[in-house]
Amino acid sequence: MGNRKNSSPRQAHVKVGKEDPNPAVTRERVEIEVLLENIYALEHDGKVSTSPNLSVELLAEAGKSRVSYKSRLVDASLKKAARELRENEDIVIRRANKSAVFVLLPKCEYLQKMDVILGDSSKFERISRDPTNKLKSKCNGIINAVNAKAGGIHLFCISGDHGPGYVYEFVDLLHNKEPIGLIASFDAESLFTNVPVDETIVHRSHHQHLGIPENLLRLLLEACTKESPFRGPDGKIYRQVDGATMESPLGVLFANFYMGLVERRVLSVPHLRPFT
Repeated sequence: MGNRKNSSPRQAHVKVGKEDPNPAVTRERVEIEVLLENIYALEHDGKVSTSPNLSVELLAEAGKSRVSYKSRLVDASLKKAARELRENEDIVIRRANKSAVFVLLPKCEYLQKMDVILGDSSKFERISRDPTNKLKSKCNGIINAVNAKAGGIHLFCISGDHGPGYVYEFVDLLHNKEPIGLIASFDAESLFTNVPVDETIVHRSHHQHLGIPENLLRLLLEACTKESPFRGPDGKIYRQVDGATMESPLGVLFANFYMGLVERRVLSVPHLRPFT
C-alpha cells in the first residue's frame, strides 16, 4: 500500500535541525538506533530472531517522556556536524544497503542516477495524481469480498492514514579487510526489480487452502505489487509497474518463488545441471 516505503523500516534516520524542539527525544532515538543495529547484527549471525515491527516499536519509544539524562553518544560537536551536513544543499546523504554506513553523494550525481532508474518505462510509470486513497478503497473492497466468501473476518481491512512511499538508490559496500583468493558473486543482478510479477503470481487452485478465492488473491497481489505509489527525489509520483519492490513484505516471497521457477527450469536440462 501507499504506506510502504522503498527502503527498509530498519533504515531509520535521525534529523537534527537547526532548532531541535525536543533534544531528549533526539538523543533517545539515536541510542535506540544503535541498539537496533546491534540486534540486527545478531540476527544476521543467526543468534536471535526479531519481529518485523521491532524497529517501529522501538523507535516509537523515543517519542515517550523520559527522565532527562545526558547522552554519551552524541555530543555538541557531532550535533553541529550533523546540522552542517543536513543544511548542505549540494550533497545527498543515504544509508548503504545492508550496512551501518552512511554515504555522502553529490546531489547532481545522485539525481542523474535516479533519473536513469526511473526512466525505465518497463519498470516505472510516472503518474499525475496520488492514487493512495483509491488503492486503499480498492483493496478494502477485495478484502470485503474475501470475508464475504469466508463467511466471517478472514482478512482485516486497511485503516489509518497512508501516503506514497519513497524511492532510493542502493549503495552496496564490500566489507573484507584482507581478501583471500578470488571473490565472485553468483547473485542475480537487481533480482527484486527484475522479478516478473505476472509470471510469478501463481494461478492454481492449490491456494484454496488459504481460504481466499483464487481470483481475489490474484487481485490483491496485483494491487500490492503493481499499483503502489511512491515519490521520486524530484517530488513526482511514480508506480512500479513490474518487478518486486525492495524491502516490501512481498519482495522476498516473489523473489523466492521466481528463482525457484528458474532453478526448476535449469535443473530440468541435463547439460545445465551443476556438478555435485
